[in-house]
Amino acid sequence: MKVYIFRILVEEEETFTREIALSENNTLLDFHNELTESVNADQKQLASFFITNKQWEKQKEYTLVDMEIDDYTNERMIDAIPVYVMENAYIGDIVEEPKQRMLYEYNFMNPTTFFISLIGEDDVEDTEEYPKLVRAEGNIDIDVDSLFDDAFRSGMSSKDKDYESYRNLMDEDGYDIDDLKTLGFEDESDLYGEEFYGSDSYSDDDF
Repeated sequence: MKVYIFRILVEEEETFTREIALSENNTLLDFHNELTESVNADQKQLASFFITNKQWEKQKEYTLVDMEIDDYTNERMIDAIPVYVMENAYIGDIVEEPKQRMLYEYNFMNPTTFFISLIGEDDVEDTEEYPKLVRAEGNIDIDVDSLFDDAFRSGMSSKDKDYESYRNLMDEDGYDIDDLKTLGFEDESDLYGEEFYGSDSYSDDDF
């Protein structure tokens, strides 16, 4: 069985290093789970691996979840590169060159980018369990909830922010729906907008 060792670095934190060994039979989903566990991050947060060339230019994308994958070809071409799903991508298949490079982007709202490079491979007996964390130095702080909240609130309109203030008042002091008028809203359609209210759909040297 062939085993590959990948080194993972983060540009923002020079002391951070992870090295993870994966077998040819592991998938990129296994890689995702091992990497997120090594930094105490939420494994359900959306993320993608990107196969790159030596200049870190993206060639292929492998997403955690993608509802737009074509049922017949198992890929899509929404952007300039083909897109696949992590759980269908075996390590032995995605390694295309001796020093394979990848990017891993975690949390699309405010992404942290990990730089990944293949630094070694070996043939071993099929007795070890992989993936395996073989080196861990330094750490990074990934606070998904606060990152999401900051990104969400920065995109709020002034009316959205007023409504949030109103909801906080209601939660704290027991105000009812009639107190919308204190924020300048006449009714629910004014608060949410006619379209929403009338709708039935809610829908490189380090390597």
